[in-house]
Amino acid sequence: MLQNTNQDQLEAVLLALTDLIFEVSRDGWIRDCRLPDDSRLRVKPEHFLGKRISEVAPGPAARVIMNAIDQAAEHGRYSGARCCLDTQDGPAWFKLSAAAKGEGEPAGRSVVVLLRDITDQKRSVDRYRAIFETTGTATLFFEHDGTITLANEEFAKLAGYPREEIEGKKTWMEFIDVSYLPMMLRYHLLRSTDPDAAPRAYETRVVSRSGRRHDILITISRIPESTQRVASFLDITERKRTETQMFRAEKMASLGQIVAGVAHEINNPNSFIRFNLPILRRYLEAMRPVLDCAKHDDPDLVLLQMPYQDFWADVTRLIETMEHGSQRITDIVSELRAHVKNGEDEEPRPARLDTIIGTVVALIGKQVQSLVRRFDVEIEAGLPPCPMKAGRIEQVLINLLLNAGQAADKEDSRVLLSVRQSQDGRWIELRVADNGCGIPEDALHRIFEPFYTSKSRDAGTGLGLSIAQRILAEHGGRLEVVSHVGEGSTFTACLPVFGPAEKEGRP
Repeated sequence: MLQNTNQDQLEAVLLALTDLIFEVSRDGWIRDCRLPDDSRLRVKPEHFLGKRISEVAPGPAARVIMNAIDQAAEHGRYSGARCCLDTQDGPAWFKLSAAAKGEGEPAGRSVVVLLRDITDQKRSVDRYRAIFETTGTATLFFEHDGTITLANEEFAKLAGYPREEIEGKKTWMEFIDVSYLPMMLRYHLLRSTDPDAAPRAYETRVVSRSGRRHDILITISRIPESTQRVASFLDITERKRTETQMFRAEKMASLGQIVAGVAHEINNPNSFIRFNLPILRRYLEAMRPVLDCAKHDDPDLVLLQMPYQDFWADVTRLIETMEHGSQRITDIVSELRAHVKNGEDEEPRPARLDTIIGTVVALIGKQVQSLVRRFDVEIEAGLPPCPMKAGRIEQVLINLLLNAGQAADKEDSRVLLSVRQSQDGRWIELRVADNGCGIPEDALHRIFEPFYTSKSRDAGTGLGLSIAQRILAEHGGRLEVVSHVGEGSTFTACLPVFGPAEKEGRP
């Protein structure tokens, strides 16, 4: 094997190597081999001599070795492949290199194959890889330029890409929300000069392949004596949503107390108006005979620059208007109190939807009319009562109507609330339709997700439709939507004529 002029020096070098060295013909016959005494294989060279690679190596390993032999014979050398061989101590891994020996056509060349034992190294890598994969958080390694060199499966799930499309091909910057990117780049540069100059952990936002945004607590550390960093991403999206819900729940509870207090303060002066207006009416009626006498003596009697008859008609109209306004104040305060309670303590009772719709229109009708040119209500006659929590159904209608009013953005904007019984008689269908902008198809499946909204931060929280859907589900009903971009949307709230319990007991 390798017969050169300085044979003794070559023999000394080969004996000093810890690698397995084989001379193999192009067709796979082993012509010579050298094995170190402490080889993991624990066999003598005679075990291999005169045999084919396929006889001494398992199928997958034999294919890898023969491919290396073919490549080396064709191109002169080959390296980088790995193979696994069975030993008395279990599977052993080897890194493989090959070089063509001698001159002549590739078909006639023999090849020297070197197998370097990397079993311990691979076991160590596998052990660290197992730890890397089971940290419970999305983790990655990246270079100074941001290129991701290693990513675990959790990060692949978070990003929405397979690992083979991430490692060595993408930078961490590609996954960060643009509003957070300047801050993170500043920290990245600071960390390059002084590891303690930038915070080690802070909040950011990751955008996945599908466009979904995740609130993240990121922790970054530099690897000593290396240009690499390691970063872990803890998804805190749900935690932040829960915190937001708790904050809003407390805010609503506080708002309820405020509304109750304001209602009380409004009711006090309104009570004076309500009780004093009938007295004022009686006073005026008592004065009328005197005025009639004055009119009889002076047929052209004028009061406050008005003929007597017009004056008296105007006074009567003013008192009636004030009485009506006072009653409206009383009704609105009552509805506000009922709405703040939100039906939480309410038991399902048979209720008529036309009554509930009247209450809702009294509460927000003016607001909807200020948003659109036409607001129409169509209620089918003879609708049966439905068992429901009236306050909760009011909440559903208020949300649907306000959404429709905000979406109807054309000059001939219109919102239509229609109520009818289904043909089979099992459902009452409340439809809220608008002729506005419509909902894009890619957003249509997300509109019932909590906190998803296409409105600005100040205009909506993204909770309304989610809550409406849940309320209807509690009533044994459902919420459906049909929408076309540029034409408008129709939301249909279906309520069972019979409640969930009654429905189950019916044939």
